Amino acid sequence: MRSIYTDVNRLKGLSVAFTALVLLSLTTTRANAVPPPGFVDASTFGFATDPYIALQAAINTGRDVYVPNVGTWSLRRPVFMLNDNQEVLFETGVTVEAMTGTFTDNFDSLFEINDRNNVTLRAETAGTVTFSMALTAVTTGQKAGIRLGNSQNVKIQGLTIENPAGDGIVVGDTTLGAFSRDVTIQDVTIDGAYRNGITVTGVDGLLIDNTVIVNTTGAPAGPEVGIDFEPNNTATQPIANVIIRDTIIADNGGVFALGGAGIIWSVPNISGGVQTTGLVENVTAFSNVSHGLTFNAGTLPGWEVRDSLIGENGGATTTGFSSFNGGPDFFVTNTAFWGQTNPVSGDVLLGAGTVTGVTPNFLSTTFGDPNYMVLDLNNNPASILTGASDGGYLGARAPAAALGAATGAIPEPTSAALLGMAAMSLLVVARKRRLTGGMIALAILFVFVGSSTPAHAQLLAYWNFDELDNTADALDPIGERNAVLMGNATRTTGPTGFGRALDLDGTVGTYADVGIQPALSLLGLEYTVAFWAKPTGALPTAGPQRMINMDDGTDFSGGYSFGFLSGNFRLGVSHNNESNNNVTITGATLSSAWEHFAVTYDFADTGSERKIYKNGNLV
Repeated sequence: MRSIYTDVNRLKGLSVAFTALVLLSLTTTRANAVPPPGFVDASTFGFATDPYIALQAAINTGRDVYVPNVGTWSLRRPVFMLNDNQEVLFETGVTVEAMTGTFTDNFDSLFEINDRNNVTLRAETAGTVTFSMALTAVTTGQKAGIRLGNSQNVKIQGLTIENPAGDGIVVGDTTLGAFSRDVTIQDVTIDGAYRNGITVTGVDGLLIDNTVIVNTTGAPAGPEVGIDFEPNNTATQPIANVIIRDTIIADNGGVFALGGAGIIWSVPNISGGVQTTGLVENVTAFSNVSHGLTFNAGTLPGWEVRDSLIGENGGATTTGFSSFNGGPDFFVTNTAFWGQTNPVSGDVLLGAGTVTGVTPNFLSTTFGDPNYMVLDLNNNPASILTGASDGGYLGARAPAAALGAATGAIPEPTSAALLGMAAMSLLVVARKRRLTGGMIALAILFVFVGSSTPAHAQLLAYWNFDELDNTADALDPIGERNAVLMGNATRTTGPTGFGRALDLDGTVGTYADVGIQPALSLLGLEYTVAFWAKPTGALPTAGPQRMINMDDGTDFSGGYSFGFLSGNFRLGVSHNNESNNNVTITGATLSSAWEHFAVTYDFADTGSERKIYKNGNLV
């Protein structure tokens, strides 16, 4: 029996970050999704008759609910979360939509979370689950994709909310003066909201992380902003302990003449000890109709804005970050401003590390492009790439190099499936061995096995490492092969658009272990392993630095290993009781940026069984 895990004991001093693991077999097709242990399948409650009744009935059980991809979940009225301590997990590819002619109340929402504790709405794979609410919008009231009020410890993760006929998400109260606590909005996209992307009327503890808010427009009375902080009762409702990070807010506004800002704080008369505190870091506010950020009332003595990109908001007629409230001076730091008449105005002043007159270069400014708002690693000055307060990049997305044209197609069993899914997941295979090495970050790893086409791939296991607890087990909702984090293993931010990652520092005893998994041995099969890699320090010049390893601890028969040796990629493969075959390929070295590697093993390709592709090119 073999143990599969992240082999970092031999990576002494090596930092490895993994994000989302996928194993695929190309010989069979997965039939019906199997809910994770403890979850009820919402489709068994009558999906074929009425998806709304089925979903609400499953939630009413009080158990965790799995929503499978069995067709569009068409709703005719809001779904209410009626229980504490409940998760709703949406399978990859699920669409939830409001039926035409329904949701007639001006305050209807697809999902209502009111007066609840410990509730989670989560996509199995971020960016693949869509909530659609393309209804006739209202000029009064506040429809929403998701509304939560007076609730605590609520998580909204991985969802795409399209065309909500009001706000994308509302965070606040159920009664005037109440507020919510400890809310997480993570890996979420809100596209085409009618009124606001996110409205916050009262909260103590809010994380908006790795989120995209774009194309908010349509409300003639506004505000048409990305994020609107606007308490209904400023004497009792705090806007406190807020963090907005790694988030893109772009192209919002268009109908309301005075609206269209990226972030707006409308917090007049905050007094009597009611808090307004928060942090905006690594945010990109771009091409919004009005200001990038603005205080239109009140002051924000407890906020900090840093490490961000604020540009081309309102064309050349507005200000990047404005305030005219006569409050204390507010210094924004380590932030670049461009393409506006003034970078800042009023009470907002340029602090240490700010940059003006330098236009960042992005790989793409087109929403939906995989490189959307990603900084061009090879075409930006140091003030953009290393100008942050911690010496890192400014803005929401890590720099990357533009990929050149591939010299040839990646052969089966990868083909288009590998490239098409490369933005989704990463495999962790590990073995407890002693390792020595430099510092590296690794993300987005796939394993494909079989001899047929990628269209027949079967998902065997999946880890996305998006759990908010940095040391929690990494859950596998497919094969139930949960990975236990050992030693100093923790989580960190993954590459652009990929959520969180597994961070391994290379010390002895630090790894992620999924235990004895014979199904993952890949014995005698052809396969592909694909991942993104980025070093965080110098690699050592001696000894193999294994990033992924599988063997039984006795010999290498049937095992496999991937890593680096003297700066080059080292691939070790042994199947069908072959001898230990290590292949070191010059040219497969790592740069300082995230790069894509694909390793193929094809037993039918005599003499060239093992190949390595870097950024789509054979090396």
